[in-house]
Amino acid sequence: KSTPFKAASRPCPASNSEPFPMKALRRMASLLVIATPLLAQATTLFGVVTERAAPTAIEAAHRHLANHPNDRILLRTPAQLMAADDKQLGQWLSRADSVLAVSIFGDPARRLKDALARHARPQTPILAMNGEASLNLMSRDATGNLANFPAETLRQLALENPPESALTAANAQPTAWQWLAARRIWQAGGLDNTLALFAHQLNPRQPLPTAKPEPTLRLRVGQQELSDLAAWGNAAKLGLQVAPTVIVLDLANMDGGAPAALCRRIEQRGQACVQVLTRWGGASREALERLPALIAPARPAALVVLQDFVVGAAEGREAVNEAFKKLDVPVFKAIRLSERTATQWRLSPDGLPAESVQYRVALPELQGIGQPIVVSALGKAQPDRLTGIESRPPVVLDAEIDRLSARVGRWLTLQSKANRDKRLAIIYYNHPPGRQNIGADNLDVPATLFDMLQALKAAGYTVGDLPASPEALLDRIMAHGVNLPEDRAALKELSATVDGVKAADYARWFATLPARVQAEMTDGPLGRLHAEVLEAEQANEKAVGRKRVDAVLKELHHLVEGADHPQRLPAIHDLQALEAGYLACLADKAVKRCAALGALNRRLSAYGIEGLKGWGATPGKVMVEGGRLLVPGMTFGNVFIGPQPPRGWEVDEELLHANTSVTPPHQYLAFYHWLRDRFKADAVVHVGRHSTYEFLPGKAVGLAADDY
Repeated sequence: KSTPFKAASRPCPASNSEPFPMKALRRMASLLVIATPLLAQATTLFGVVTERAAPTAIEAAHRHLANHPNDRILLRTPAQLMAADDKQLGQWLSRADSVLAVSIFGDPARRLKDALARHARPQTPILAMNGEASLNLMSRDATGNLANFPAETLRQLALENPPESALTAANAQPTAWQWLAARRIWQAGGLDNTLALFAHQLNPRQPLPTAKPEPTLRLRVGQQELSDLAAWGNAAKLGLQVAPTVIVLDLANMDGGAPAALCRRIEQRGQACVQVLTRWGGASREALERLPALIAPARPAALVVLQDFVVGAAEGREAVNEAFKKLDVPVFKAIRLSERTATQWRLSPDGLPAESVQYRVALPELQGIGQPIVVSALGKAQPDRLTGIESRPPVVLDAEIDRLSARVGRWLTLQSKANRDKRLAIIYYNHPPGRQNIGADNLDVPATLFDMLQALKAAGYTVGDLPASPEALLDRIMAHGVNLPEDRAALKELSATVDGVKAADYARWFATLPARVQAEMTDGPLGRLHAEVLEAEQANEKAVGRKRVDAVLKELHHLVEGADHPQRLPAIHDLQALEAGYLACLADKAVKRCAALGALNRRLSAYGIEGLKGWGATPGKVMVEGGRLLVPGMTFGNVFIGPQPPRGWEVDEELLHANTSVTPPHQYLAFYHWLRDRFKADAVVHVGRHSTYEFLPGKAVGLAADDY
């Protein structure tokens, strides 16, 4: 609109004799006129996408910016969103010409909703999908918004096959129809589709193209792969043979490190393995329904599932459940942890973020996908210079991969064993320890055990000579199957009739356990806490360390305050000093190192307060007689029946209940060591109660190899 632009637009006869300055000025003005529309179209997209989506989003952004250098694409992960201060987040949103939010839940979703309401310009388009419903309903474009669109209808539109009623409702609401079209582009996956969505968000006048289809099924063995139609009927080309085969099921658009590592380790154990990588929803359902045909000539022997939520999506849930029943193989849950590093996960008291337990553990368990093990965690941040997003490729956890593959192997061994060869351990509750406490709430334990033994005999299990009645079985339990930690005379008598682990053998096995487990067994819960604090300090995971200190010392404060012990008051004072010291050395700008608190930590353990002190050097004193850690119980053929060991009999029962910081005695570990490595139980069954190991130290869910 400046004067030179107007002058340049007027008709003017060409003249070769025109002075050079005027000719140059006219040419410059013409170029500015041409460039002005291009400059006006330069826009900024601010997007929040998951770590999983980051690699594709980065590549798509780079391609777009290479062709549109005046545009800006700012991308962040949910973790980066939470780490930003309010001012920074406000600037991102207030300067954005378009906002994209995909798969945002929990605290990040709540923070983004609040920030959008306060900082986004009224006309800024917002595209939110696959996340919390209230965030999705904040979507808007030039045609309107979804604020008053029914949440249930929007949920139905996100189904793989939306019902006709939902499609009709969307067709009548231009914003909803545009939301559905954009979501289909994103769901199709791949670089080209992501690039098309970014281009549209940056320039809404550019129509959304039809999604380019990505493979919906990949069948992979090692480095060889077949996809879609070529995968059906051709598994033999990948080397699969007529043999029991483990299937690792994952999404086709996920990082391939975890399924590949699982199959490699399973194959190293001598078992065939194939990766079945599908798109979400219907493709997964079809693959499972036709799995025997898909992997033929191989035979399905076990499934390891990396997919979260419900396999087959909501509309395919029942069909997948039926497919699992027909397959009749064990199904395991492998967890890809995308919010925490390996160190953060190891030191966390909860294991998995609370908001993820539902879709990583609970919903899969409802489909029969159980025994969850975390197999990969968040890797190191790799910031992208152009978009600012931190891509954090997952890191495979070798110890957990090994643990899961070993568990799969044990289940396959159990499948192939005849009933007569299977070894079974049946554990009942004996708390408080003694002969008068064999029972469980509303359950006749001796009668139940008797019926179980008879049923096992009828099923072909080797059970030897059985007692004639429940009463006769109870007499045997009273004589051989009770914990007697406080009655030395009775313990000596018991030792002559029951099995056990020699102290020297236990000491050798104990020395193979992780250092932090050994520390808490010998020095008490403070021993493990100190080891974890040092680990957090060294890894610069100080916030995680502070959280761990808070969780453990809160329980130990409660324990010491309720203790009847002459050193109670000094211990309370020292616990407070230890907590203050740990929080100081784990501060972001710490002055002292945490190792300096080792002496105070050891002094607290030395007070000798039950539950706070450790159990000392192996073998300890609980249930130890004649140089052995006793394993009370009796063996009927290949079936062992015995009481669960006391978890910590010195501690007041009220203080011990649900206290997850108090370590069990050495005999507790020796008992399960004997079951697994000496008796070689194929399976363990707890009768009457869930057992006390629910309250042992360590994570609540998503346990590590060194958790109890």
